[in-house]
Amino acid sequence: MLFASLVSQQAQMALMFLGQGSATEGSEPSVNLDMARVCIDTLEMLEAKTRGNLAPAESEFLQHELMTLRMCFVETVEAGKGTPKPATAPDTAQAKAQSATERAASPADETRKRFVKKYGADAGKDTPPGPA
Repeated sequence: MLFASLVSQQAQMALMFLGQGSATEGSEPSVNLDMARVCIDTLEMLEAKTRGNLAPAESEFLQHELMTLRMCFVETVEAGKGTPKPATAPDTAQAKAQSATERAASPADETRKRFVKKYGADAGKDTPPGPA
């Protein structure tokens, strides 16, 4: 019973994100393909991880729900519904990556010792007390 409840919950969430769920009165249901895909992927992962450990009825129920969700997903995409993926500014992302690379490759960092590990009799000498 708990397994069926989990599968039904994920399926309902996926349907809601596909615009199949109930919307508030007077408004169209919103479609979010990315979130619907997450719900479907979660059920697919559940199917893979429980393969061979489910009762036949549970396995059939999960397979039926997945087939239904996949069909709804395809129908939604073909109908042209859905939220476009947010456009990321490549210049901003590239600038952040470049500045991080420059910081990592800075010559001052390469010459500065970060830590020194000494063994034997010299272990306590020439090291300042406390964190460096």
